[in-house]
Amino acid sequence: MHRDAEGQPADDRRREIEAGADACPEAPPIVCMVPVRMTEAWLLFDERAIRLAADNPNGTVPLSLPRAADGDTDPKTTLSRALEQAAEKRGRRLKRFKERLSRRRLRVAEHVADYEPLRQANPDFARFCDDLDAALERWWEEESESPDQ
Repeated sequence: MHRDAEGQPADDRRREIEAGADACPEAPPIVCMVPVRMTEAWLLFDERAIRLAADNPNGTVPLSLPRAADGDTDPKTTLSRALEQAAEKRGRRLKRFKERLSRRRLRVAEHVADYEPLRQANPDFARFCDDLDAALERWWEEESESPDQ
């Protein structure tokens, strides 16, 4: 489950998510994902992934990415602008590119080769990774102990 912190402590948002999940006993296990700003802030660290998502991996135009993505007040817009810059398109081609911008923002995550630098730099992302690893391990154990297997 995903919920941006939106100025609230991340632990408060985790408790909010967990309370919602507890209210649905038939719901599958959850993993809380609570970025300080927006999930897009977690994608601003990998210039190569942005260029790949823009279908211009050999582009040379500077992307003007923020140094500390969590300090960015509007990471979704920043990521969109970076994708537009990386595409190096003008006129009608840029207009067509912008029509699929939401899909291209998702593609950035698909092109990140290594999340470890983000994990090292961002404690909220590191916690999400740890929680996801633990949930997958629990699921794997449950699946391997299932009598249906």
